[in-house]
Amino acid sequence: MTAVLEIPTQSQEVTTTGYLKPYRMTVEKYHQLVEAGIFSKHDQVQLLRGRLVEMTPKGVRHATTVRRTNRVFNRLFGEQSVISVQDPITLNDDSEPEPDLVLSRLPDVRYMLHHPKPEDIYVVFEAADSTLAYDRDELGPLLAQNGVLQFCLLNIRGRELEDYREPSPNGYRTKRTYSETENFSLAAFPDIQIQVSDLLPPVLATEESNA
Repeated sequence: MTAVLEIPTQSQEVTTTGYLKPYRMTVEKYHQLVEAGIFSKHDQVQLLRGRLVEMTPKGVRHATTVRRTNRVFNRLFGEQSVISVQDPITLNDDSEPEPDLVLSRLPDVRYMLHHPKPEDIYVVFEAADSTLAYDRDELGPLLAQNGVLQFCLLNIRGRELEDYREPSPNGYRTKRTYSETENFSLAAFPDIQIQVSDLLPPVLATEESNA
């Protein structure tokens, strides 16, 4: 998630200083572009704060982490929530990110007409390898400002999990970091413990020798 795509449009306006005013895209207009076939399945983009952002290609460690987390979450929460993998959530009129995993309220038929919204979401989970700073500084505050209950950011390289709670307009009020040997829980399911190491890819002998 490092590049912002510029879409030419006649809706741009000239300001009093003579410069073009940046065009802010809405979720509705974004959906219209998708339905019109402007983006193909190969265009990995998402809408954040009115901008089309190109998503970073997923590396092997990231893909492995998402698969492992999906397996653990399905085992622990599959009967109590809807689990979405890299699918859109609609935060507001101009932001529709596609997090790695999202746990939302049942039943799944409630999402036939719209993507999960903040009031539907138990937790947004993001695995970060090369995008840690972006996910922490951009995605996290955006989720908090729109009232998402909990944001879990798994630092693959640091092998630890950052747990953000208590959303506010200024970001999450609380943060706790767990090492790979520790357990954590979800705010919506506090009695179920999850070991951080179960979500992370195993450390290979070649990685240990190069550390």
